[in-house]
Amino acid sequence: MSAPRASGLDLLRLLAMAVIVLQHGLSIVGHYDWTQLTTDGITFGQFGVGIFCALSGWFALSRDGDPGRWLAERLARVYPAYWLATLFAFALALAIGRPVTPWLFLSQMAGTGFMTHGWNLINGPTWFVSLILLCYLLAAAARLSRYPVAAMSAIWLLATLCVVLEIEIALSRHIIAFAAAAVAGAHRRPALLLFFAAALVPLLAVQSSVVFAIAALPIFWLFREKIAIPSLGVTLLVGYCYEFFLLHGLFLNGAANLTRSPLWVIVLGTAATAPAAFLLKKAAAPMIAHARLRAVQ
Repeated sequence: MSAPRASGLDLLRLLAMAVIVLQHGLSIVGHYDWTQLTTDGITFGQFGVGIFCALSGWFALSRDGDPGRWLAERLARVYPAYWLATLFAFALALAIGRPVTPWLFLSQMAGTGFMTHGWNLINGPTWFVSLILLCYLLAAAARLSRYPVAAMSAIWLLATLCVVLEIEIALSRHIIAFAAAAVAGAHRRPALLLFFAAALVPLLAVQSSVVFAIAALPIFWLFREKIAIPSLGVTLLVGYCYEFFLLHGLFLNGAANLTRSPLWVIVLGTAATAPAAFLLKKAAAPMIAHARLRAVQ
């Protein structure tokens, strides 16, 4: 991928992160209703989640190689910082007297917290880790198959059916974007992103939750194909995006104890999260390097 295109995707990551922070900041101070775009639970923060899934999906099948090694490298990126952030979150929870259970702690450390406890998590925004781990496991299974693109297309169809038939919505609505982007990325045909989005439009009449993939896929296409803003600053910030995500909910909650102003909660929470994300990345770096070394052996 050329540098201009990479810069477009870097900018998209920052915008998606900003939408998620705004969603959580408003929700924490009691303005969840401000984040709702419709009366049936469509919130703008979930568009940011859909965009991150599309970004991850594009690269899931784009490279050849051993599926096990690929998955190990993905896990090496996800887990070290997540473990440190989760330990920090549980320590804070215990310090303020919030009840926790060993089962909740073990499940969240495994990254399966959303599967076992739903939204009742310590450091709630990290439910996304359960989603992205599931996406990576599905991608690894597709890569193991004889026909990975066909397998991922089947995953897209199954996820779509789960949403439309209301079998499971919270995770499946974003797996749709991940799987569609993975198929498009495997073919290196960005136009397929628009095809998948268009194919989902008629389903809006049945289930509004497909709107997240309908929006995420063309937005990803736009920033990949048309947006080129080379910027060292953007690239630098994106390098801390994951660590920022893991910590921002904790610091937004902390800011909400000082003020109930949505603006100041977001400003103070963001300002406090930035240096913490830097420290988290530094602390996790040796663990990531060790895990990646093990993955290639």
